[in-house]
Amino acid sequence: MDPNTKFKVIICGGGIGGLVCAVQLGRYPNIELEVYESADKFSPVGAGIGVWPRTWGILEMMGLTEDLAKVASNPVTDDEVVAWSLRKSDQLDGFEFGQVRSKGHLQTFHRGDIHDVFVKHLSPNCKIFYSKRIQSYTESSDGTVALSFADGSTATCDVLIGADGLKSSVRASMFERMAHDALNEGRTDDAMKYMDSVSHIWTGSIVYRALVPTDKLKEKGFPVDSEPTQHCGRGLHIVTYPVINGTLLNVGIFRPQRELMGTQSTLSSPVPADVSEVRTLTDFSKWEPRVQALLDCMDITSKWPVFCINLLSTYASGHTALIGDAAHAMFPHQASGAGQAIEDAHLLACLLGHERTSKHNLADVLRIYSDMRLPFASEIWDRSEQNSSNFALVDPDADTKLKSIAETVHNRWAWAWDDRYNHLMEVS
Repeated sequence: MDPNTKFKVIICGGGIGGLVCAVQLGRYPNIELEVYESADKFSPVGAGIGVWPRTWGILEMMGLTEDLAKVASNPVTDDEVVAWSLRKSDQLDGFEFGQVRSKGHLQTFHRGDIHDVFVKHLSPNCKIFYSKRIQSYTESSDGTVALSFADGSTATCDVLIGADGLKSSVRASMFERMAHDALNEGRTDDAMKYMDSVSHIWTGSIVYRALVPTDKLKEKGFPVDSEPTQHCGRGLHIVTYPVINGTLLNVGIFRPQRELMGTQSTLSSPVPADVSEVRTLTDFSKWEPRVQALLDCMDITSKWPVFCINLLSTYASGHTALIGDAAHAMFPHQASGAGQAIEDAHLLACLLGHERTSKHNLADVLRIYSDMRLPFASEIWDRSEQNSSNFALVDPDADTKLKSIAETVHNRWAWAWDDRYNHLMEVS
């Protein structure tokens, strides 16, 4: 190790959170940085993503927004705009019953576009290793973290950041270790709680995803909404938003079944699905014409189980920390999973890069990160879960409460355009 290097950080996972963390950490020349990615190259996985003004402000601080604006869905503004439109769509005469108005747009991206911008801004001093899937890690008494990979190789570092997603091996190792220690100390209840944090769980929801060329919809004479739209119906809701400069419409058709949450899903990963299967979810002939046209324009779709993890008691233990889905994989109904990963990544990297951070206080720094981020991310997890019920109109009296539902949904998103992240940075 270079004598001017304070300590070494390894990030496991090259998704949104892992890359943002690597971009920011790469700006501190006295931190040695390595990224281990399980795939054979950086490859974005998942649907389109949304970035709220609060998160956009972080990316602006990082100097990334000039490039991101080129592939963003909307012009950048601080004016009040319509961020979401809520429609009552399970009837032929569908109508808008509410809006989420924010100070600045919810910017939507094709995941590959935003991923490419982050990769472009990685420091040349950041060492990247592909086809490295972490299996487990151990931590010695002096704080050295030893990683074991599926191919039999190993690595060591002073700080391990688990950015390895929903099925995080870093999270599993962390909480299994915590459970073992709790059992040895006679804390059986704590051990059971820690073991509940190891694995992901099924939310009970299935989503059918597709990308629809906007030209096809226009040919059918239907408008293409410039803002994200929730098409709400009894037991089913459809989210649409433009990506790739408005040339495609990202479509997600959600069927929540809350009574199945925590049970075993019949799917463990996405599979191709025929549009005819989508049509069996409900009688779409009774839905508004624009939704029927949307289905007519869908050629290829995929079927995804929606997973999450239980709320964690901590995001850090010893010299290891979790970010993004590894820490708080949530329902997708606040369009905030990626944004919360970015907040985690930026705050953690800034704390590690602080002039007062040294090899001797790393555990304290990671604990500060967890204390600062866990309450807020857990609150967003809760709000996202609650939105699912509102969008699918599960309340038997929902038809008479649409105005109240719209107001509740708007208020749940009020955090997304405030500036409290800057205050958080000052406090931390």
